[in-house]
Formats: sequence, C-alpha cells, structure tokens
Amino acid sequence: MFVSIQKLIWVMVAVYAAIFITLWGGKALAAPVEVPFHAGNVKPGTILVKNSERRLYLVQRGGKALAYRVAVGKRGKVWTGRTYITAKYVKPAWTPPAEVKRDPPHLPDVIGGGAPNNPMGWRR
Repeated sequence: MFVSIQKLIWVMVAVYAAIFITLWGGKALAAPVEVPFHAGNVKPGTILVKNSERRLYLVQRGGKALAYRVAVGKRGKVWTGRTYITAKYVKPAWTPPAEVKRDPPHLPDVIGGGAPNNPMGWRR
C-alpha cells in the first residue's frame, strides 16, 4: 500500500509540474506538443511518464497524445510500474520518502499543503 501511495505521489508531482510549467504566469513556458502515439491498448485519458524520454504523455483519441517535458528522478531513484490516480486534493501536504530525504536530510518530515516549497504545488 505504501509503495502505491509513493507512486501516486510521484505521478501527481509530474502532472502538477507539467501543468504548472505550462501555465505559470500565463506564459506558455513548456506548452504540450501533440504527437503520434501508439502504445497498444492504452486508453484515452491515460497518463504515461517515460523516464528515459523525460516526457509525460496524456493519451488522446485517434492515436495521438499531448507530450509534456517533465523532470524525473535521479538515476537509481526512478520508479517504474503502474498506479492509478484515485483522488485529487487542494493544497496537499507532502511527506518526503526516506530515499528522498537521504540527499537533502534537512527536509522536514512533512511539508504543509500550500507551502511554497511543497513539490505537490502551492497557491498564492
């Protein structure tokens, strides 16, 4: 269960990062690009993160997807697998996993929802 929650958090971080970069300040800093996309039986609305490409794909109908450039984990800290977005939260708190806290041990145990240093997003 804990691993699934961590995966969900990282997927949400990638999604929020892509949206934030695209919409930040009303300027299109990293606008999505529509690309051809054929990945077997992936349904429209599915979000795929391809770590090796540093891309997030939002699968569309008709063999297309919106591709966003995103940051991914460092070598050895990238997760793989499948998870599902089961809920959305406004100003979610974030608890850095132990493997994240190893690099910057000064991180607090919990970063409050809405805090500017919260990688899950913040609001003014």
